[in-house]
Amino acid sequence: MMEDPVKRKSNNHSSFKNLLDSLVKSNQPLPEGSLPRFSDLEGEELEQLEALWPKVPADRRAAILADLVRLQEENTLVSFESFGHLALGDKDPRARINAIRLLKECEDTNLIPKFIHLLEEDPESIVRATAAEALGFFIYLGELEEIPLQNQNKVEESLMRIIASKEPAAIREKALESIGYSSR
Repeated sequence: MMEDPVKRKSNNHSSFKNLLDSLVKSNQPLPEGSLPRFSDLEGEELEQLEALWPKVPADRRAAILADLVRLQEENTLVSFESFGHLALGDKDPRARINAIRLLKECEDTNLIPKFIHLLEEDPESIVRATAAEALGFFIYLGELEEIPLQNQNKVEESLMRIIASKEPAAIREKALESIGYSSR
């Protein structure tokens, strides 16, 4: 007997609502196997997560994002890009680092100005270094002619400014590694 699609959608909505409710309860673990449910979020579910995310305790946000990074590395069938976009603006640097890591192979050129901003303006050097590392992917895409040349040039110019700056060595090293993809 086939399940009614309306009932299935209602059950999915209900299970996602329960998952969101469990996010704010830092003393209780997330339901077993629930992390893949955050893959490919869009529409109403993404809006619900966006509204709830600031209410989740900082340690919990950082831990969830770290778990999503691990899961994405292990399972190529999940994509947490929308979650990564949401967390790029998080107040906690651990969350911003993991948001960048969730997006490190995302080909969305709208990330370029966001990553450049994090590289040049973030108050935490570890976030700036992670952004420098992530920008290397866009240099690589540019070399393959998969993104417009002006986007590649923006990334290269930003990385070159950092390399020539008095930024901490760790940030300049990551910028140098990333510019290594360039044939310039």
